[in-house]
Amino acid sequence: MEVKTYLTGAFARPERLIKAFRDNRKGKVTDEELSSILSHYTSEVIKHQKEEQLTYVIDGMLRWNDLFRPLAENMEGVKVNGLARWFDNNLFYKKPVVTGEINLSRSIVSEYIMLNLLSNVRWKLILPEPYTMASMMENIYYRRFDDLLFALAEVIGEEAYNAYVNGVSQVQLSAPYLVFQKLTEDELDIAIQAVGEVRKRTKAEILLHTYYGSVGRIMPRLLDFPVDVVGVDLTQTPDKHLTEYSITKDICLGVIDGRNSMLEDVNLAVGRVMKILEYVDVKGLHISPSCEFEALPYEVALRKVKILSQVRDGVLEEVT
Repeated sequence: MEVKTYLTGAFARPERLIKAFRDNRKGKVTDEELSSILSHYTSEVIKHQKEEQLTYVIDGMLRWNDLFRPLAENMEGVKVNGLARWFDNNLFYKKPVVTGEINLSRSIVSEYIMLNLLSNVRWKLILPEPYTMASMMENIYYRRFDDLLFALAEVIGEEAYNAYVNGVSQVQLSAPYLVFQKLTEDELDIAIQAVGEVRKRTKAEILLHTYYGSVGRIMPRLLDFPVDVVGVDLTQTPDKHLTEYSITKDICLGVIDGRNSMLEDVNLAVGRVMKILEYVDVKGLHISPSCEFEALPYEVALRKVKILSQVRDGVLEEVT
């Protein structure tokens, strides 16, 4: 069995880079100096993933202020407003405000992804899942939520296509809202349809990654989403919420805690994955962090990438 491994969100920023962004806003660091520091740490994050032989590599998303900002700043009909809390974390995002008809003005693939540093690797792009982003925007233009949702799905689908023509291997749709809130069947129906609009626009592998909540809230509807892989936050999901169902897609188990600096015991993590596999006949297995590493110290995040690869190796020893 092939066991794929990769990251599922923005990497931690080192203190030097955080200071460089701050000083750049104050005029103490030039754009050229900031770009040099950013390239240095992006290269380091990519190198670390390659050394640990992760299946797909991200550039670290070190220039992303939050998951929504790159899209929001490159869409017509949207402006960014004040800060709002990012779910139940000590993180914040600038809330996008919809003031007119949504259209993509510039591609974030060229604006925000360091493609020049991702040559000779299988790279992945992380985008917001449409229902999650639409629910966390302020809408003062569209009369119906559905109209906003599907306009947004078209934009996200456009970016998925832009990534595909630039050689992306996996497109991740980050979907914390689907499990953090309790959605009705009708809400899940339109969320599934919106992801379908993205699916139409790319032949790349699509991961729908849920986190900050248990998939028990939306099983078995999670399996109805038109994606190749469904992702599960194992820090929030009891094993029984997986073992009660027949998993008909590849499954991504978020076994490395992205919100806790405590380093995982590799043997315990391998044991948990193997316990799930005893009861679930999965089509394909992926292993990842539960969520982004953004809130962790940089050195801790680097060590967790190594632990992720060690868990993969341990699982491979058990299944072969």
